[in-house]
Amino acid sequence: MLWVKKHTRENACQHHSDESLIQLYKQTGKEIYVAELFQRYVDKVYIIARKYLKDREASKDLVMVVFEKVLKNLHKTEVKTFGNWVHTITRNECTHYHRQVNNQAQKLSEWSDIERNSQNSVENDQLLRLIEAEDDAASKKALEEAMSTLKDHHRRCIKLFYYDKKSYKEISEITGFTPNEVKSYIQHAKNNLRKKLTKNKD
Repeated sequence: MLWVKKHTRENACQHHSDESLIQLYKQTGKEIYVAELFQRYVDKVYIIARKYLKDREASKDLVMVVFEKVLKNLHKTEVKTFGNWVHTITRNECTHYHRQVNNQAQKLSEWSDIERNSQNSVENDQLLRLIEAEDDAASKKALEEAMSTLKDHHRRCIKLFYYDKKSYKEISEITGFTPNEVKSYIQHAKNNLRKKLTKNKD
């Protein structure tokens, strides 16, 4: 595997068993012993990764993740058979990779649904029409006063959405709120504004 940096092997390392190399690493902390172990199994790790991930570059990246896991955990783990242990680590990392990919896909799907729903609702949004009513000074003043009573995170989301024309996804990225939180804050803010403005009319 050419992309993995080859460590210079000490002649003595090549003749040690896996078990002996593990003990030497635990005793000395020298990474050369782990490097020798990994050189013996790197091809197998890559093959397992390709089998699970079906992606060459992702598999290469995962090989390095597995190596880092081995380096971090070997000294505190009781390993009877290194080959079985590294196989388990590789399989677990592949599962973790798939979980991350699926979670990202789910988030993108949720964002798409939220964006679609928000676009449909904005078209008939009374608050939007009130904001855009530039010639109605009294309405604008009433809206500004009502806005000042909102909680900071509610007001921020309202301004980004209605005044700056940001999407739910963009607001999420700007504020750090989740898309669902953004949607909830905007809905709460709109309800509070409606109550405030209706009360002022009475």
